Amino acid sequence: MKKLLLISMCAVLCVLFCACKGEESSSSESTAETTAAATAQTTANNQSTTAAPTTDDNSSSYASAKEAAVADAKKFLEKANYSYQGLYNDLVYMGYADEDAKYGVDNCGADWNEQAAKRAKALASTGITNYDNLVEKLESEGFTRDQAEIGARSVSQSSDSQSGDSTDAAIEAAKKYIETGNYTYTSLIDKLQQDGYSTADAEYAANNCGADWKGMAANEAKKLLDGGMTTKEEVVDQLIFKGFTYEQAVHGAEANGL
Repeated sequence: MKKLLLISMCAVLCVLFCACKGEESSSSESTAETTAAATAQTTANNQSTTAAPTTDDNSSSYASAKEAAVADAKKFLEKANYSYQGLYNDLVYMGYADEDAKYGVDNCGADWNEQAAKRAKALASTGITNYDNLVEKLESEGFTRDQAEIGARSVSQSSDSQSGDSTDAAIEAAKKYIETGNYTYTSLIDKLQQDGYSTADAEYAANNCGADWKGMAANEAKKLLDGGMTTKEEVVDQLIFKGFTYEQAVHGAEANGL
């Protein structure tokens, strides 16, 4: 009887032990399967990430980076004036490879002489008007020597044209003044300067308006005589005081019989 009870207990223990082993085996297998699935998913994700093409905002809408570089080069030129080197540098700064940046600059259709002229005009508006200074500044921005000289000359030619216009206007103003009054050379220059003309334009106008200074000295002498002066010396001194030369003053007095 005792033997039978002992055998029964052993059998129960064996059954319990086998059941525990089975659960541990199942749990291990489940864990292994879960780990394997996670590893496979991670690998798949990594493969997917590796396989995904990188996208560049500059070239996303173009067939190649070269075409994108051309488009960006044109956009830059719409907003500012560039030298060849300056435009190339900006494209490289944006992230384009050297080859693509060079292609963009070579094929953007820029006229570098025109770019130099426009850039020179912009510099002149900031106060840089001297020819040599403009050439130096343009070269420092990447323009060639020839392009820089073309740009500087364009500013000089523009200044000459504007100067010619103001000189012509000063001459016309001078002619009107001498038609209505008696001016000396210096008083006419002063009058033109008061009107806003430069000293150079005023002097040029006084020299080229066709004024008869001796004739105006004679007219002014007549006014002095009508005002009460009686001697030649008084008239000559007063005319000189007004700005006529000695020769013009003497002529004015003698033209009135003194």
